[in-house]
Amino acid sequence: TAYEEVIDSLLEGEEVAVDRGIPAVANSEGVYRVIVTDSDGDFVKDVRIQFCSDSFCMMGKTDENGVATFKADEGTVYTAHIMKTPEGYEPNTEEYKTADTYSDVSIVLQKK
Repeated sequence: TAYEEVIDSLLEGEEVAVDRGIPAVANSEGVYRVIVTDSDGDFVKDVRIQFCSDSFCMMGKTDENGVATFKADEGTVYTAHIMKTPEGYEPNTEEYKTADTYSDVSIVLQKK
């Protein structure tokens, strides 16, 4: 699964330090991915995510594997915000940054 790929990348030392100390893990998928799990480690479906550069924003929603995918150019650090969590999860107002190369950002939601 995508979440296991992120863990494997971290274990292999591929972590990229980004703003606010939140890690983004490089990937070779040609896209940016936001992976959302809950505090039990389960994937969270239907999380609405806003993905922005300084000049534009895109909206996305996580699939059954907790993944929202964004096709954007490399060379820019993007910001991801959770706009809406599904019922049963606490709102999350944190700001998450990508690396300036295709990468995965992992977010953990707290259950209510």
